[in-house]
Amino acid sequence: MLGSRIAPSKQLMALAAEKVQRREIFMLTDEQRDAFEYVRHAVERARRRNTKTAVIVSGGPGSGKSVIALSLMGQLAREGRTVVHATGSQSFTQTLAQGRG
Repeated sequence: MLGSRIAPSKQLMALAAEKVQRREIFMLTDEQRDAFEYVRHAVERARRRNTKTAVIVSGGPGSGKSVIALSLMGQLAREGRTVVHATGSQSFTQTLAQGRG
């Protein structure tokens, strides 16, 4: 994924950033909070080592992957980090698109 020529939709990422950058973190379950913190630590380790990293959060439908992703995007954006989110979820994309108005 890190070396892929496939790039995220800049329009979608701008919309996502706009939606979550000013919003406080969502209420996360303990398991979601653990995943959130794991990714934040991975980002910090990569920053300290001046490397890139990718973290895959997996789980079934409704397990909260999108909530974790949006929470991370918001938090990391507020910290001045560049954030890219990759998903195959049409529902995630559609949910963001509905908020354009």
